[in-house]
Amino acid sequence: MKRMPIWCSEARSMPEGAAAEGARIALVARDRDELTRAAGDLARRLPSSAVLTLQGDMRRQEDAERVVARTIA
Repeated sequence: MKRMPIWCSEARSMPEGAAAEGARIALVARDRDELTRAAGDLARRLPSSAVLTLQGDMRRQEDAERVVARTIA
């Protein structure tokens, strides 16, 4: 199984290193605008990166389960 990192936008750390190595990235944020900004920043820096964006609150079990399920699907 190939790994796919999940980054929560609130962490303010961009997964550029993993994306530069060809990893598919899942970005998660509670705020839609923050999610859009983070995905746009990554796309500008690494246009060939594969990014999945998911809105959710990782403190909520149902959101965390949904994010993981969508990421591994």
